[in-house]
Amino acid sequence: MIPSAPSSGQNVAVSFNLWSQTVSILRITRTRHAVYLSIMGISWFWFMSSAITAQFPNLTRLHLHGDSTVVTLVLAVFTLSLALGSLACERLSGHRIELGIVPVGAAGLSLGGIDLYFAIESLAVSASVGWQGFLALDGALTILIDVFLTGFFGGMFIVPLYALVQIRTPEDRRARMIAANNVINSIFIVSSAVLAILLLAGAIRRRVRFITYRPIFDIPVLNFVFRTSRAIPIDSRTTAPEAYEAAFEAIHNGLRAGDLLCIFPEGALTRDGEIAELKRGIERIIRETPVKVLPLALRGLWGSFFSHEGSDVFRPKGRFWSRVHVVAGDIVQPAEVTAELIETRVRELRGDAA
Repeated sequence: MIPSAPSSGQNVAVSFNLWSQTVSILRITRTRHAVYLSIMGISWFWFMSSAITAQFPNLTRLHLHGDSTVVTLVLAVFTLSLALGSLACERLSGHRIELGIVPVGAAGLSLGGIDLYFAIESLAVSASVGWQGFLALDGALTILIDVFLTGFFGGMFIVPLYALVQIRTPEDRRARMIAANNVINSIFIVSSAVLAILLLAGAIRRRVRFITYRPIFDIPVLNFVFRTSRAIPIDSRTTAPEAYEAAFEAIHNGLRAGDLLCIFPEGALTRDGEIAELKRGIERIIRETPVKVLPLALRGLWGSFFSHEGSDVFRPKGRFWSRVHVVAGDIVQPAEVTAELIETRVRELRGDAA
């Protein structure tokens, strides 16, 4: 039942150069400003949708305390509501292209997402449940309704934009404009996935404050990052005793305030791949402010861009890609902490994987 669609661009030259052809297609989007804005709106929708759906498993496990069947339930509601919202556009627009539906869809998306946040926060559940147990919880229906509204209004948001892309593009360029839309959509979706990977890999509920060597702390640009993350600069006790004491004061104030501090007790990057002897500063820290210590070890860092192997640090080495692992051991109680014990634990954690 698909109608015939003969080619309308008889003189279009197609290049097999992937890069140049892609650039050529993308340039077409700038010839029609309204179409370009529509493509950006569609791409932003898919960027956000990819980010949201990627979080459904963690959302279900950590906040809804549901198993995989609850993940399936939430995804099914979202998917079906997106389809229903798309179909509803035809009736709501009176079988015409009606851009007035777009702000309605955007408003519904926002309100549904905001209410979903509060619904999740108010859900009272402690034990893991399946989809049937989840439906029996107080507040579960509100969550599903919010998920449904988010998907429903999402369909209302993008369908008119897709229609505008087609109707506002000359027939001899329509296929290439749709291709450009698909390329840009894909770029936004992949960017969303990469961003999610970075945020999930570096996500921790409790902020970590790093104790950083002052000359590195003072490097331009990096200094902004260190100050923003509330890193604590420290210097040598011999060359800068005042800065050394100021660092310990900041460390103790941070620990008393409940901050989580990360220190590299060796005091320098290794130049031979072996763990150096740990400094006694860690003993002073624990003696003055008793806290628990979590030993950590880095595996695979030697030979990377950030190591001294073969050349100075921050210079290309023999391998382009380094897989680095952070390995955690058992917590050490304050009364047991010594530089020798922590060094032994770290060596055991690292093993032979320099």
